[in-house]
Amino acid sequence: MIAAVNLLQLVEDDGESDDGDEVDQEPESSDEAEFCVNNDENENFLFDLDDLSDEECQQNRAVTHHGCVSHSLQLVINKSILLDPAAHSLLQYINSVMVFFKRSTKWTDELRALTQLDVVKPAKTRWNGLLDMLDRFQTKPFYNAARDILYRVHDEPITSMKSPPPSPPKGDCQVRANELYQILRPLGDATDILQANGPTSNNVIISITTAISRLTEVKLQYFKLLKDNLISQTKLRFENILADDDYVLAAFLDPRQKLDVFESEDESDEEKPLVIPSKHKAQSIVTTFFFLEAQKLGINSTNPLPPDLKRKKTMYDTLKKPKSTLQNLQHSELDAYIKEGLIEGIESPLEYWKLKSSVFPILASMAKRYLAIPASTAGVERVFSIRGSIGRARRGRMKSKTMKDVIMLREHRKPLLLKRLQEAYGLVSDCKGKKKRST
Repeated sequence: MIAAVNLLQLVEDDGESDDGDEVDQEPESSDEAEFCVNNDENENFLFDLDDLSDEECQQNRAVTHHGCVSHSLQLVINKSILLDPAAHSLLQYINSVMVFFKRSTKWTDELRALTQLDVVKPAKTRWNGLLDMLDRFQTKPFYNAARDILYRVHDEPITSMKSPPPSPPKGDCQVRANELYQILRPLGDATDILQANGPTSNNVIISITTAISRLTEVKLQYFKLLKDNLISQTKLRFENILADDDYVLAAFLDPRQKLDVFESEDESDEEKPLVIPSKHKAQSIVTTFFFLEAQKLGINSTNPLPPDLKRKKTMYDTLKKPKSTLQNLQHSELDAYIKEGLIEGIESPLEYWKLKSSVFPILASMAKRYLAIPASTAGVERVFSIRGSIGRARRGRMKSKTMKDVIMLREHRKPLLLKRLQEAYGLVSDCKGKKKRST
């Protein structure tokens, strides 16, 4: 589970060292909590994390706990494969072939000489190891070379192998492997998106719905049962996740999606493999949380509006019926954001909110919270790995504050400084990652 944790507090001093000494247990929390976890290299989010003190966490207790969406996708894939004996047996056979080559240096070298390919394909994340193995096997040069080598292995005299080698692939094995890869690829792409650095909560709805849409378009010959299982398991595990208010708000606060990612009223009546909230439902959720955010920021009838929303009063205003400031804000800021249309040409919604924070102050405040929710535990796991690599035995006496500063420098400040140097002095990276001046 993704717990309510401030990453900067992971290295705070508990009064005891972490080298075999006792560590204070985390205090029990109430049913509700609120948190922002940052797994991005954008400097705006750093200040939000610094401002999130333990006292505020104890007072608010308005935090929601979300499960790892990538893990839920893996459960969908694993369960669906187990329910399809044909897909399960094929994957077991492919795994035996790969294990044979990884254990034999002789045949691995020969396979590499024939194909110029390694047995293990370089992967973006460890989550898609099964899919990457399948991708490598169904590649025609690799498949043909592996088949020929396995025939030769069986023709040679019995050697001191601990286990017999797998039989060579026969018949339509490559075609079935390719079809199996095409079925699993959409969910693998969704996993990569949700495991990426930067904001990921905004991509939960669109990545899952896109994966299912791609899956329904795959033409099948052998694994129709697997396809049906994937759709039914995704519906079982994700319909509640996709209807979660936090993910709805995060998708809306992505200027590349807004309300367009949700179903229109006529589409919501159609029978679909995966149901997501309608535009009307999503806008209702957004409006509710928008009012709550405005009250939290102290923008009401007694407080002045932000500079961009101010207007000089005239004598004719006395003829108008008084309206609450929150209603004015809704019809100005919220409606202006929706009517603005989709914004293209940006890699991250953080770029947009960095520029529009003064134009849409309430929505920008909401974006800081909901876009900072990670869709998976990948960002937290990376911080744990970095903490372990830095906090070695020779650094056992390093203070927790120093450890925090080192991690922040390595993961956030250093990339930002390098980026500014590149922009200022025209530095570019060569193939080895070293900086050199562009000509």
